[in-house]
Formats: sequence, C-alpha cells, structure tokens
Amino acid sequence: MTITLNKFNFRHEFVKRLVITSLLFITLSLINSSWRFTRYGIDPWLYLGYMIHFPSHILNFPDTYYGARLAWLIPTGLTHKIFCPEIANALIDYTVFTTCILSLWTVLANFLDKYASLICTLIFASSPIFLISAGWDHYDPGALTGYLLALALTIQGPKYFKHMWHLSLLIGLIYGGMLHSQIFTIVIVPSLLVIHLGKDLQKPLSWDFWMKVIGVILGVIGTTVTLGFISLFLTNKFWFFIPSFNTAIYYLKLSNPWYIPLKEWIPDAYWLFAIAVSFLITICYLIKNKTRDFFYKPSLTTLFFIGN
Repeated sequence: MTITLNKFNFRHEFVKRLVITSLLFITLSLINSSWRFTRYGIDPWLYLGYMIHFPSHILNFPDTYYGARLAWLIPTGLTHKIFCPEIANALIDYTVFTTCILSLWTVLANFLDKYASLICTLIFASSPIFLISAGWDHYDPGALTGYLLALALTIQGPKYFKHMWHLSLLIGLIYGGMLHSQIFTIVIVPSLLVIHLGKDLQKPLSWDFWMKVIGVILGVIGTTVTLGFISLFLTNKFWFFIPSFNTAIYYLKLSNPWYIPLKEWIPDAYWLFAIAVSFLITICYLIKNKTRDFFYKPSLTTLFFIGN
C-alpha cells in the first residue's frame, strides 16, 4: 500500500511539474521567441543542415567532427524527417527545455522546500544564459540535457531502482550520449560520477562501489556501440567518434584562440559575484560539516558541483 501510494504521489507531482514547465515554455516563447532560433555564428547552421538533411549530410560530408555528434544529430534529424522544420524545431526546443527544467527541479526539491525549489527553478528557467544554450541549433542542448538528467537520476534514482547497477547502467548510457554530443563534457563526467558513487567512495574495495563503476562503464560502451552500429549502417564506418577525438586532441595542443586576459573581462562580469558567493558558502558548509557530509548528503554535493 505504501509503495502504491508513493508511486501515485510521484506521478501526481510529476504531472503537476510538467504542466507548470510546459506553461512556462509557452509563456517565454510568447514573450520573446528569439532564444529558440539561431541568430549568429556559422556552427549552429551547420548542425541545422545535418538535422534537416539527415542522413545525406553525413554521407556527403564524411569524417567531420560536427558530423560525428550522432547522439544529438540522430534524434533531432529523425524529428525533422517526421515533421516540417517549424514543428520539429518547436518539439526539439520543448523536449530540451522540459527535460532540463524538470531534472533541475527534481534535484532542488531534494534539499529545498517546495516553494524555494519552485522559485529557484523559475529563476533558472528564465535565465537568458540557459535559454540561449537550450534553444539554439547546436550540440549544447544535447550535452546540457544529458547533464541535468544524469544529475536528477543520480539524486532521485536510488528511491525508485531496486538494483543500483540498473541505475548505474542507465546513467552510463546518458554519459555516453553527453560525450557523443559534446566530447569536451568529458571534463564534467567525473564530477557526476563522484556524486553517483557517494558514500561508496569511502569503500573503494566494496561490491557496491564496483557494481556502480562497472554499470556506468557498460552504459557508456552501450551508447557507443549502438551509435557505432547506426553509423555502420549509414556510412559503413563503425568508429564514428574518431573525428571528435582527433579534433579535441588537436585543439588541446594549441593555445586558446579565444583567451582574453582576466583584467579585460572581469569588470563586465559583475553577475558572477552572486555565483561566487554561493559557491564559497557551499564550500564553507562542507568543510564545517566534515568529509562525512560530503558523501552522505548528495544534495550538498550536488550544490557544490552546480556552483562549480
């Protein structure tokens, strides 16, 4: 009876949040829809071309790093195949927006009351930085969606998964999708893994620790192999991700062409002050409550990495 009641409450809460998030998406689109369309830069137009002309672009322009982002290009390309560009664009934007916001809301609701979590979610959802990242025809939305979804499953998943390795496998599948949408998300995957491992980090030789690690690894491999076979079917090439890795390695060897000295941009970045303060407060809280709370309170660990 308790399990049934919990499931009912979860479904009721999910539907309520979905309705609120959907209304917010519609409202923000009506106020100013420019965040849902690409307005500058050549890169997003390249990816839009891959979406509209999927899979012909992959065949006609082989061995390019932007054509190797299959975890993002396949679902968006299929959406454009089924629907006209206007409807496809709206569906993609809606899916990204609702998944991101519902995931973040789920995370915040674990350590804030319902009103505070709602307000924080609304503020984040209305942020121009988030809207631009979620709305343009680029690979950013895929990576952003994967990150927040993995974070939500990491925090909320243990309540609903009987076997933790099933959850680890699912999280690993999402990690794989992130990596094959944006290879540079490899720098944030370790932080997500630390949160997922949680208190098991204190017992690195335990069965639970290795079941989680192996589950995540198998999930990443599963995503890679699945996309590899799709690539093999489309292009007769299994190792679709090689161009992405080669490009990442190439740019790592170069000096950053977008580097700007700190003294030139910091005066205009006053909005970072609030983020820096929240980050420092979180660090101080973690230090005050010792290392134990770092592992036993995933909500605080989550806040730490959100601040980071």
